[in-house]
Amino acid sequence: MPMDVPYCVFMRTPVLVKKAARFPSGGLRDCRITAALSIWKSAMDTNNFQRIGSISNAHAGKEFEQAAQVFFARLGINLSSDFPVAVGFDRKKLRKFDLGSAEPAIIVECKSHNWTQGGNIPSAKLTVWNESMFYFHIAPAQYRKLFLVLRSVRGSQSLAEYYVRNHGHLIPPGVEMWECDATGKSGQLVYPL
Repeated sequence: MPMDVPYCVFMRTPVLVKKAARFPSGGLRDCRITAALSIWKSAMDTNNFQRIGSISNAHAGKEFEQAAQVFFARLGINLSSDFPVAVGFDRKKLRKFDLGSAEPAIIVECKSHNWTQGGNIPSAKLTVWNESMFYFHIAPAQYRKLFLVLRSVRGSQSLAEYYVRNHGHLIPPGVEMWECDATGKSGQLVYPL
């Protein structure tokens, strides 16, 4: 990279700087750093995939897991977080389900996905739901298997109802699909009815 062209180390691209910035004391500062930080900050502020009102998508997921614990506690089911279960066919490997209990034997996967902002199907997120269905399939049969999703409605149909209608053939026998609000105060069984 030529020395006369400022280079953004964060974005790994040349940066065009129209004039040098001055400190209040009158001295010049390195415009490359100023421009690089400006570009990096604007890139961080425009994450189109970040849950609005949440620190991160991981935090949103953890908050929903806590709401799920509240929801199931209201039904008389006490669950612990990151519940390990040996899953697999011939060879087994421990997998931590979002929530679970040894007595009664219950495992729960929680998903706090919504319709897209434009009202479209979040197809990439539904592949994660398919993955959860596979883990339920290879989990030991003695467990009650619950899939809890955030109630997200578009028109008259929730995302869970859409999944059952269009991907119901991937739901293993014995898996229950539930949906609840973000607080865990209300919810309902979606599948099987």
